[in-house]
Amino acid sequence: MSISPGDVLVAKIPYITDIPEGHTNTVPVKERPVLVISTAEFNTKESAVLVVPLSSRTDRIDNYDVHITTKQGVKCGLCKESVARPSLLTALSYERLVDRLGKAPRPLMEKVFVQVKNILGIDS
Repeated sequence: MSISPGDVLVAKIPYITDIPEGHTNTVPVKERPVLVISTAEFNTKESAVLVVPLSSRTDRIDNYDVHITTKQGVKCGLCKESVARPSLLTALSYERLVDRLGKAPRPLMEKVFVQVKNILGIDS
């Protein structure tokens, strides 16, 4: 699967907070949409992609989250208004990627990159 920035994929995301003490070998997962932010070059050379999780829980927005309107969501392959959560930036192996949903519009990607830079303390 060729993966580039802006791709919205379904991925198996681990539930780290739900691991009972002493059960580190069995990590529960849930299939969730994610937004790819790593470059196509990185994605072809590495065994993982950098992603920002997406959520339909718009009632839990924090200062770094990026709102995804219903119209933007449709372009992304989502069925409703959502939120990108750059503060939960993560690397996922290709084995965790399940399916492709759509492509994020450029203005949405720009907002996500601004927040990632803010989180990492990178000046534009």
